[in-house]
Amino acid sequence: MITDSSSLSLPRGKSKAHTFPGRYILVLALVNLGIWGASLVYLRLTKPTYISQWALILPGSDAGINLSLPTIGQATSSGSSPFGSIGNDPRANYEYIALSDPVLKTAARTMGMTAKEFGKPRANLVDNTTILQFQMSGRSPQEAQRKAYALYHVLMDKLGELRTEDVAQQDESTRSTLSMVRGKLEAAQQQLSNFEASSGLSDVGELQNLSVNIEQIRRQQVEVKAQQQQNARQLTQLSATLGISPQEAADAFTLQADQIFQQNLKDYSDANARLTVLLSRLGPRHPQVLTEQAKEQAALAAVQRRSQLLLGKPISTRELDLLELTNGNSTSAREGLFANLIATQANTEGLTVQAQSLGNQLESLEDRLSRLAVEESKLESLSRAVQIDQAVFASTLAKLDLGKTSVFVSYPLVQLISKPTLPDKPSWPKPLWVLGGTLIGSVLVTAGVVLLRTRQLRQQQPQT
Repeated sequence: MITDSSSLSLPRGKSKAHTFPGRYILVLALVNLGIWGASLVYLRLTKPTYISQWALILPGSDAGINLSLPTIGQATSSGSSPFGSIGNDPRANYEYIALSDPVLKTAARTMGMTAKEFGKPRANLVDNTTILQFQMSGRSPQEAQRKAYALYHVLMDKLGELRTEDVAQQDESTRSTLSMVRGKLEAAQQQLSNFEASSGLSDVGELQNLSVNIEQIRRQQVEVKAQQQQNARQLTQLSATLGISPQEAADAFTLQADQIFQQNLKDYSDANARLTVLLSRLGPRHPQVLTEQAKEQAALAAVQRRSQLLLGKPISTRELDLLELTNGNSTSAREGLFANLIATQANTEGLTVQAQSLGNQLESLEDRLSRLAVEESKLESLSRAVQIDQAVFASTLAKLDLGKTSVFVSYPLVQLISKPTLPDKPSWPKPLWVLGGTLIGSVLVTAGVVLLRTRQLRQQQPQT
């Protein structure tokens, strides 16, 4: 009996072990139905999303500008590559700006949307390039494209504002520096002007010119003195030949050039000649002789008065004899020697005066040279300071002007390399992906239920 019951119970247990309860089948069916139903409802009710893609490119470098300022210096405005320093990628800055709330809110207002409705784009930095990609989603292809264009224009406007503010800040700093540099330049120029006015030295090269002038005057003085000595020897020789001094000859020619004196001299000569003729025939007490003597004395007195007026002294008998020798229309050889003697004396006196004048001028210039030589070093120092301040001022001014051309240094120029696309199909939902995911989920749920039932059956088997 016992054997029969055991043999009968074993088949019943085996049959029970291979039985799959109906509740598991029901649960499995409901779960799979829910998964597939949810997937189909999602595909049915979910609105399609379209993505418009566009990209910006940043140039690798900016051109440099060099401005040369003759005799002053040079100003340089150079733009280096925005990617030159390690860890400095302006694309990351532009990505942050594009995704910032102010930019997104402004772009949303241009579309008549709220920031939440506008959404947030996706950005991607393409490795080993200078390209920045964007993706903008929308409920329709046209909306996605319009939102992409709106974001692009707002981003460009924002970069323009940042460049303007950057240039304004640089200008303010440069203008402050320019004002300080201008003050230093004006002070240096005023100091140099005051020194030039007080010292009389206006140019560093003036000392060299002064030295050249002194050397020329010294050489000219030597030549004048040599000619003066030559004329002095010639004057001494002529004086010895004629037996008169140069002053006597000069007085004679002075009187000879005066018409009144010449008329008085002629009257005296005529009276003397007539008196000589009368004395040869008549006695000294004869009335005619006395009359001529009176005329002769009157003419001689007139000659003396005129010579006193012309020479400052009465004419001597020796000089009067010389005048009588040279009186007449013919020019004798002795008169020519007199003229040569007077001319030589005049030249000698002129050379003497010229040599003295050159000496005085030379002494004055040498004193000026020695005085200015002491001031030269200070003038050079002040002039150098003015030149340096001029170079700094010109460079700062040029930097202020050239800085307006380098507005893309802090915020490099960007170009729209790829315009926002008009998508031809939705990017989401994708039916194949949803159905594939649903199928995988259904398989996993079914496998889980089967594994759960198998585990329970193993736990219910009796231990032998």
